[in-house]
Amino acid sequence: MPKKRLLIVDDDSDICFSVAHRLEGVSYATRTACSGRQALTDVGVQRPDIIILDIRMPGIDGIAVMSELTKDETTKNIPIIMLSGSAVDKRRAFAAGARVFIDKPFSAADLIAAVDAASGVLDSRNLIDSLGKHDSAACSPVPGRDRDDGAILAKRLPRHNV
Repeated sequence: MPKKRLLIVDDDSDICFSVAHRLEGVSYATRTACSGRQALTDVGVQRPDIIILDIRMPGIDGIAVMSELTKDETTKNIPIIMLSGSAVDKRRAFAAGARVFIDKPFSAADLIAAVDAASGVLDSRNLIDSLGKHDSAACSPVPGRDRDDGAILAKRLPRHNV
C-alpha cells in the first residue's frame, strides 16, 4: 500500500520540520508549504491525501485556504487538520470544514493519532480513547456532526512540544 501523502502548512519552519519528521517516522510521505498561497499552488501540483494547516499565517490564512479548497470539486474532500495556538479559531475552523483541530503546542502521539484517524487508520472511537488517556475531557464531537464520523473531532491537547 502506498504511503499517504500529507501537506503540512505553517509559516513557522520549525513546526513544519518537526511535524514532517514525526510523521515520516511512522510511514507518511510529507511535503511542506510556508504560506497559504504556496499551499494552494502545491495542492494543484500534487493532491495530498491529508492537509495539516495552521490557521494564523500572514497573507492568506488557513481558514481562507480551507475555504478555497472546499469550493473546488477536486479538493473538497481532502481531510484537513487545523493547527493553532488560539482556541478562538476552533469554531471558525470547523465551520470552514476542518476534520480535526489541534491546539499548539501538541504531543507527537496526539498528532500521529489525529493523522491516523483522518487517513482511516483509526476510527473516531479509537481516537477518542487514545486522546482521552491524556485528558479525560479532551475530546468532544463537533456540534451538529455524527459522533461516529471518521475523524471529525474537536481536541484540546496537553501542552507538550512535538
